[in-house]
Amino acid sequence: MKDELQSGYKPVQDEVLKTLGVAVIAGQGVEQLLQTCLRFPFHGEPLQTEEQLLALLRQHSKATLGQLLNVLRQRVDLLPDFGEQLDRFLESRNVIAHRLHDIPGGLDMHSDEGRERLMSFLKQFMEDGHHVSMVLIGVLREWRLRRTLIFLASII
Repeated sequence: MKDELQSGYKPVQDEVLKTLGVAVIAGQGVEQLLQTCLRFPFHGEPLQTEEQLLALLRQHSKATLGQLLNVLRQRVDLLPDFGEQLDRFLESRNVIAHRLHDIPGGLDMHSDEGRERLMSFLKQFMEDGHHVSMVLIGVLREWRLRRTLIFLASII
């Protein structure tokens, strides 16, 4: 078939699969940002030793996204809208990782409507992930700025 790529899929199907791959990678990036925020800005206690740092780095390394979000909620009061967005991101991430056939309306790579549903789902997931990432990056930037100001005040 002339309109199929080497993957065995038609170009329109291949485009959906590429978007799925990008969504998976983007979701992993959000998880890493959340782990970093839990390790440092939301940790709370100053680190005194190298052993404490190493323990902290290991602490959330194998946690699921749901576990990370539970820890975040224990440490930070979230605005309701942001909490809902985090929940939607978690549910969508779990659908992508574990239950792709549970996509609302069903997974259908063989119809235009099915591919559009899947693409819409993936785009919403990536949009939520982008917003969550921007919030977490803002937290990291603020934390770094405060740490820098504390350091500068200590040497003046």
